Amino acid sequence: IPKRDWSSDVCSSDLLHAAAARRRVVERAEQDPQAVAHRDQGYPSRVAPPRILHAPLNIAGGPEALSAGLNAIGCTSRLMVFTRQPFRDGSDVNLHLRQGGGPVNLALNLPRQALAFGRTLPQYDIFQFHFGVTIVPKKINLPVLGRLGKGRVFHFWGSDLRDAPVAKWDYALRRADAAIVGSYAILPRAPRAPGWPDYDVVPPGIDLGLWQPAVPE
Repeated sequence: IPKRDWSSDVCSSDLLHAAAARRRVVERAEQDPQAVAHRDQGYPSRVAPPRILHAPLNIAGGPEALSAGLNAIGCTSRLMVFTRQPFRDGSDVNLHLRQGGGPVNLALNLPRQALAFGRTLPQYDIFQFHFGVTIVPKKINLPVLGRLGKGRVFHFWGSDLRDAPVAKWDYALRRADAAIVGSYAILPRAPRAPGWPDYDVVPPGIDLGLWQPAVPE
């Protein structure tokens, strides 16, 4: 996948807050004698930077900005989407799935989703799912990633989590290595249950290269 030309001034705190998912990658890499050395501060010297896949929705450009920030600090991060969303088309891979429900669309979309999922498995260490949506159904997606030792991160953006019943996210979050929200304001209204990871707060990323400083008059 060709890398995009991103500014280095991109918010990249996503990497720091995904520590729970990253831990599996670090432990596995520490045992690998072929692990590539790198100079990023905060990682053991023998551990290669993680490879992260953001999927499958580009909510208001947030996943796009986070992926850009990770690339800017030396990681390999890509964004794969089901389809282009209004006003944003910053994905690296677009599956061009049919929109709407129904058995016909499901039958046409699912093989394409399964093929994409299979192709990404050897390419990435951490899978970060946005708005609670996985690449294939959760009861397939999450156990497969768990057996392969991949990091599983759920990144929530507001209405997907706010005041939601525990039952809605229990299956996913019991199998997640990290859970992220975009604002401290959502924490009092976020469901919690035993066995779930604690929520980390990662504010939406901002590409500072798109803004010019101005002195107030």
